Amino acid sequence: MKSLLQHWWRRDVGTITVDWVVVSAAVVGLGLATIAAVRSGSNGNFQAGHAGISTASILPVAHTPEGEGLVAWSLLTMSEPMFDAHLSFFAEVDQRTRDLYYADYASMVTAMIAAQDVHSAGLYLDAMAAVLRATANAGAVIHTEGPTITDLGTRFNDMLG
Repeated sequence: MKSLLQHWWRRDVGTITVDWVVVSAAVVGLGLATIAAVRSGSNGNFQAGHAGISTASILPVAHTPEGEGLVAWSLLTMSEPMFDAHLSFFAEVDQRTRDLYYADYASMVTAMIAAQDVHSAGLYLDAMAAVLRATANAGAVIHTEGPTITDLGTRFNDMLG
């Protein structure tokens, strides 16, 4: 009996299986802990960010085919220095480039509103406002199809509830 126990104790068949079970359990546990931490942290950040933005509203803007441009804008998520940097950039480019950026930003706002991403939608709306202001300062008009900043601003406010 003693030799049978010694033989059983010294055999290492199946030890790799036990190792893999322990490692797999550890990886699954770590994954679940990570998901729980990210979920609670990101939800808290969203709630904090959403509370700050929910009071913001897009002021009426005059965006007409005649090109009256942007009358008033309250920055949603972009800082003043960042907005000024956008204005400087758009002041240096040609109107076709401004039109393309405006259309791209409008597409991004539409996608961010569909995804309920308040921060990103606000950021792209601010960027659209920079394009409009630079265009108005140049005495030009945005020539693009699709939703205007007014339309998207209304949808943004509707998203905020």
